[in-house]
Amino acid sequence: MTASPLTLFLMLVLLVGILPLSIFLIRSLQRGPKRGEALDEELTVKGEGAESVEWWEAKRGAFNRGLLAAGVLVIAFYYLLLHLRLSSAGLQPLRFDLRNFIFLLVLYLIYMGVANLLYNLGFFTEHARQAKPRHDNRQRIFQAIYWAAIVAPFLFVLFHSFR
Repeated sequence: MTASPLTLFLMLVLLVGILPLSIFLIRSLQRGPKRGEALDEELTVKGEGAESVEWWEAKRGAFNRGLLAAGVLVIAFYYLLLHLRLSSAGLQPLRFDLRNFIFLLVLYLIYMGVANLLYNLGFFTEHARQAKPRHDNRQRIFQAIYWAAIVAPFLFVLFHSFR
């Protein structure tokens, strides 16, 4: 039995790109960031805005836990909508396909990586706005980024299911 090109591609993406990112995300979920363990060590150790970067890095664990929970729910939501769509069309009941599930999992891990890159916009937005009080501004920016990252995959699945 030979593997299809798609399967080989998914395995390559998983090994080369997703596995290191997944390890970092899992480590950030297990314990909070310590000084000097962030992705950009130079910004967190010294310089202007070090306190702000540390605050954002401390919140990254909560952000990733929320993304992880949303990932479980969005994949379940996808299968629910697919099942409802198939049953309403009078087609065969949905059969679970491991390859499709792994593909969705890899796509969501890629999404988590992109969301973590976009999460860094919070730090830059905070410095661009220079609003007072700073803590309230940080909380608002964090909440906006957090909920946008949580809701985006659900909207994608919802819009994709009705096209």
